[in-house]
Amino acid sequence: MESFLIIAILVAAFIVLVRSVSRKTGGPAPESDLPWNKPKPTSGPGYYKGKHFTAYVEDFKALKREGKLDETEELLLHLVDATEAESKADGMVVAPAYYEHLAIIYRKQNEREKELAILDRYAAQEHPQEAKLMERREKVRKLLAQKPST
Repeated sequence: MESFLIIAILVAAFIVLVRSVSRKTGGPAPESDLPWNKPKPTSGPGYYKGKHFTAYVEDFKALKREGKLDETEELLLHLVDATEAESKADGMVVAPAYYEHLAIIYRKQNEREKELAILDRYAAQEHPQEAKLMERREKVRKLLAQKPST
């Protein structure tokens, strides 16, 4: 029953869209005016090397699985830049997964300062309420505070 309702809503929305375009143009909507026929952007906020940052998930996961942590870190830092740029441009929240994967890499490399830095960078952004990352940040702060000074 729920899926039927969703389909009915989608069909109704499609009909409203087609009618509104038809009224504006005085006839059926030309193919190029339909939203799904618009060319997809390849640059701007949220993009890295011609692809939206969300298109790289499998890429960085594969690099990480292969143990190429330096390459994974480099890619993830570019994706963090992209999600922050999109967040600033569109007023949206950043994607937390990229920060989290960087924090995990830094933890594996015993780079606590870098781990804290990426978590602080996340905390400074407009972000979803990810208690897990904020708890991790506090844990790293405590670990660094316990670290004997050299």
